Amino acid sequence: MTERVPEQQYGALPWRRTDGVEILLITSRQTRRWLTPKGWPIDGLSPSEGAAQEAYEEAGVRGVANGQSLGSYSYEKKLREGVGRLCRVAMFSLEVTETLENWPESHERERRWFTAEEAADLVGEPALAAIIRDFARDQSAPAMQAPTYLREVLQRLTNALRRVAAL
Repeated sequence: MTERVPEQQYGALPWRRTDGVEILLITSRQTRRWLTPKGWPIDGLSPSEGAAQEAYEEAGVRGVANGQSLGSYSYEKKLREGVGRLCRVAMFSLEVTETLENWPESHERERRWFTAEEAADLVGEPALAAIIRDFARDQSAPAMQAPTYLREVLQRLTNALRRVAAL
């Protein structure tokens, strides 16, 4: 038995900062389940640019895509012929800067903002849920500041040098 090789797709994790991190999910066309925008590679676009293009087409948002992948997950894409295709989706964050009233797939999909925890609970793929939770945790972490004790050590050293210089 030969192992199936997954086909590559690129996905966007559209997000915004409110009181916390919110994630934009869309519904699939047929089953209406919640998911993130994703699609096949697009000639001439980098993976993150392709993911941003999918977010525009499927969710009607534009923003700043990060070129570094957040991770990937696999799923079985159901085709109209009843055949399944194994796909691997590399995910890229997209900080949303514009939400459009009309977009190419607006008549086919619903979109909605969720807290990161709600979004993670709603998506069907456990690995995608983990990517969402990890991303939200990273975005919520406080910015690193120089430890107070280093400033104190520097001040004590400065004072000690002044005392030595005064001798």
